[in-house]
Amino acid sequence: MTGVLVKQLLEVDYVFPYLCRKVMIMFYFQVVRISSLTKEGIPELWTDMTKFKSSVQMAGEFTQKREKQHTIWMWNYIRDHIMDLFLKHGGVREIISEVEGRVASGDITPGKGADILLHKFVKEL
Repeated sequence: MTGVLVKQLLEVDYVFPYLCRKVMIMFYFQVVRISSLTKEGIPELWTDMTKFKSSVQMAGEFTQKREKQHTIWMWNYIRDHIMDLFLKHGGVREIISEVEGRVASGDITPGKGADILLHKFVKEL
């Protein structure tokens, strides 16, 4: 295959999932070929991105989406922080390798392994 054909196939592979997907109520994305090497299509892409931002802001969708993202980000932060506390907990660290080994060998189920570690964590809070 020629380099151009491979590039076009990769381009189709990359954009295909997005071709028919409606992202927001007021706007449909178009596939635009751009190149950071030759700068082809970058001004047109920037114009399209600006139009998109304006249309979703005018429709109120930008704010709605951002509000949902803020809530998701809050819960992700909590989840990550709790997981960090869990993994740094002395009692959990003492038994984690043993429990992982028992789960990997099939001696206990993953659920049972999680219960053992969670019980150790909660018991020593």
